[in-house]
Amino acid sequence: MRTIAAFLLAVFLGLAAHAARAVDVPAVRTTDGLSANWRNVIGANQSATAGWAFRVGANAVQVQALGMYDAANGMKDPHPIGLWNASGTLLAQATLPAGTASQRIGSYRYVTITPLTLNPGQTYVIGAYFGPVADQCGSACGDVMLYRGDETYDMRISFVQSRQTLSVAGAGTLAYPGVFAGVDEGFFGPNFLLAADLTPDPFAFAAQANAAPGAVATSDPVTVSGIDNPTAISVSGGTYSINAGAYTAAAGTVLPGDTVTVRLTAAPTFATTTTATLTIGGVSADFVVTTAAADTVPNPFAFAPQTGAAPGSMATSKAIAVTGINSPSVIAIAGGRYSVNGAAYTATTATVSPDDAVTVQLTAAPTFATVATATLTIGGVSADFVVTTAAADTVPDPFAFAAQSGVTPSTLVSSNAITVSGIDSPSPISIAGGTYSINDAAYTSAPGTVRNGETVRVQLMSASGFATHVQATLTIGGVSGTFDVITRGAPPARPVPVLGRGAIALLTVLLALVGLGAVRRPRR
Repeated sequence: MRTIAAFLLAVFLGLAAHAARAVDVPAVRTTDGLSANWRNVIGANQSATAGWAFRVGANAVQVQALGMYDAANGMKDPHPIGLWNASGTLLAQATLPAGTASQRIGSYRYVTITPLTLNPGQTYVIGAYFGPVADQCGSACGDVMLYRGDETYDMRISFVQSRQTLSVAGAGTLAYPGVFAGVDEGFFGPNFLLAADLTPDPFAFAAQANAAPGAVATSDPVTVSGIDNPTAISVSGGTYSINAGAYTAAAGTVLPGDTVTVRLTAAPTFATTTTATLTIGGVSADFVVTTAAADTVPNPFAFAPQTGAAPGSMATSKAIAVTGINSPSVIAIAGGRYSVNGAAYTATTATVSPDDAVTVQLTAAPTFATVATATLTIGGVSADFVVTTAAADTVPDPFAFAAQSGVTPSTLVSSNAITVSGIDSPSPISIAGGTYSINDAAYTSAPGTVRNGETVRVQLMSASGFATHVQATLTIGGVSGTFDVITRGAPPARPVPVLGRGAIALLTVLLALVGLGAVRRPRR
């Protein structure tokens, strides 16, 4: 008698590996591995029961069918299959017939049994009986088993070890495989179907409203419950993500306890609903996203008033940001122009978009202390831009005339010219004690007005006496300046000449002659 492991070295190394299709309810799904027929594994004219032990997890499971691996789409021989507890008590038995009459799921064929419940935390053994085969490998080499491959076990059970009975010569019977078979994996070989709940508990996604048109919306996660095996998941109208992984629209599988979120792109228009439908194991839920209604009424806005503007000047407001709308809104203006985002100013009615920057411009009144208003309206909300011109300034800067002295008496004297500054509107002008001339026009003493930048001269008549002061006072807008003129001093007196003795004597003679009439005209 010998174990199966003793024969493994004789297995032909070039045997092809077989991949089994994944299904939902088998206890084990083999995806690859080495395959060997019973003749090469156990030898000619030998029989044994081979299989594997497993442990049930935290929840009871229900066995629905017993089966075996079918590599050739049809069993060569019939095989009794049994399921035992850890003590060797046979709990269920069925015979898989030769041929293709049995149900095939994936790469395994099954026969149903009366449903059998396996208790949580307990160890069980499944085994299949392999009868003796001929000593030649033609058509009587026996059915194939898989080993040393990648296995995926139902998530409710776990593999314990490979099992067998000691082989016997000739025919034997199905028996409890209580001997370790010497390989790290089971022989597949025997398998069984478990009742699986692939219908999840109902789930739901909260609807989302007021989404921005074209925005990507993501649902809150839902946790998959009520299933005990991998279950099909699919989506229409969006994508889904499992456990915060990448989003996909491709069908897949989901496990108990997985979290799933759904994502979709909201409609490109306002007040429009978009739906993505997620289906897990035949149970569906909609993720509904509705875009916001169009809002064209902005938040209130205001322009700071401006004062002291020069008459007729162009005044520009500070920019305001258009907020509180989610779609284009009508903009219009009265009494001025507007500019959007620094573009050219216009008075034409148009539209603005959310977060646009708008400035207003108007021409100030042409007169002083006068208000001009431009009213901007966006989506029915209005604000005024108010500009007030400065008050008239008729008080000039101080001015002065240079005094003049040494002037000839009774002479008309003109001052230097002064330039009027510091006023922005005509200012009253008057004079006392003289006359004035604006911009070298005719002199006058009548009151008048003068403008900023004009030149003014003053003129007066100097005094008739010597060393005498006269003054003219010019007043512009309440500010006065004097023009002072002083005549020159009187000329000095002539001295009396002093006569000598000879001159005195001569003078005396002349006086005497005049007095006596001694000097007479000659006769003709």
